[in-house]
Amino acid sequence: MKHSWLFLFLLIGFTQCNNYQYGSYSRRNLTADTVFVHADARCYGQFYAGVNGNVCSMNLYSASLSTDSTGTLHGTGTIVSMSDIIIPLTDTVLPDGVYRVDSLAEPWHILRGQSVDKTLIGARLRLVQDGVTAQTYLFEKGEIECYSTGDSTWMELHLTAGEGQTYHAVFEGTVAYD
Repeated sequence: MKHSWLFLFLLIGFTQCNNYQYGSYSRRNLTADTVFVHADARCYGQFYAGVNGNVCSMNLYSASLSTDSTGTLHGTGTIVSMSDIIIPLTDTVLPDGVYRVDSLAEPWHILRGQSVDKTLIGARLRLVQDGVTAQTYLFEKGEIECYSTGDSTWMELHLTAGEGQTYHAVFEGTVAYD
């Protein structure tokens, strides 16, 4: 009987440790392992006066999200958006390397997520429900590793939002540049 109780407690404990499904999130803790399968990016050149680098933006989409021909978002899932990615002046696409999320507007940095005149900029995460943003998190710090081989790009994201909420994700695939 003693071993039966021990087995029951262990069984309950293991099921509670794994009560989130792959790609799902808890409002209490942003930590999740997500694999992004779609990405789009745009580079704007030397967009800001006084910034010694080209500016790019990128969106990473989970598998359950799609857009139609008009750009309307469909599905439920996750988007990581990064505007104000600063790359060296000699590049027109994101070069391989490590990018830091912080407040420095210089190459190899992504501006932290923030609201400027009611517009969200920098690194942020959107939880989307039926094509509509249900929750947004602004990332204050972190690192994104980016490596490419031919048309294939691999990225690993280690990001921290307000109150120390952490987020870890990966992307592997082709980045569609506009």
